[in-house]
Amino acid sequence: MKTRIFCIMTLCAGLLVGCDKEEEEYEPVKPPVEQPETPEEPEKPTVPPSTDDIINFKIGDTDMIVGTNTWNGIAYGNERYAVVGDSGYVNSSVDGVTWETPKAIAGANDWLSVAFGKGKFVAIDWYAPCNVMTSTDGINWTKQSNKLPHIDNRHYNAIRFCNGIFIAVSVAQISTSTNGITWTRRWQNSYVYDPQDITYGDGKYVTGVGGGYVLTSSDGITWAMKQHQCLLHLWNSIW
Repeated sequence: MKTRIFCIMTLCAGLLVGCDKEEEEYEPVKPPVEQPETPEEPEKPTVPPSTDDIINFKIGDTDMIVGTNTWNGIAYGNERYAVVGDSGYVNSSVDGVTWETPKAIAGANDWLSVAFGKGKFVAIDWYAPCNVMTSTDGINWTKQSNKLPHIDNRHYNAIRFCNGIFIAVSVAQISTSTNGITWTRRWQNSYVYDPQDITYGDGKYVTGVGGGYVLTSSDGITWAMKQHQCLLHLWNSIW
């Protein structure tokens, strides 16, 4: 009798262990969950590369790009950088790193500044008679027969393409052009006022002329000058 009870107890214990083992090994199957598709990023607008770090590279006290010339101005357009410098030299690059061999434009002084607009580069030189040259690719340049208007051999300081027109600022004078070739003087004054640069924003052209005075224009033709006390101790550049 004892043997029979022992066998029944052993059998029951085995069944219990087997059941526990099956419960431990059983894992429920998880239903598949669809993952949402990652949205495509919108295309970023094309932004012209910055030229700030190229012209400002220095060796000693001299602005350098390639060669031994001093480079004064740089602009980007038609997928190419173009630079202009002293002794009539120009150069170009497609990436701002590897540059062509510099070449001089005959009959020029020191090219001071360059701007790009309406499919072309336009550069101006430093001294009277204030030469102008143009290029569509930054490589082949044409020296124009038309000069920038000038008074008493006053030199120009910068050329910019702003709001659809080329505009050049000089010692006590401002000139504009719709094509970079034919120029018209729009403002002139005494030697006291010397705009160094010019910019456009909020519907107006703005340039500082020293002494706390600022010149503004809505069309680049008619200019108004006003003194601002907060600018009395600032130089006459504006960016």
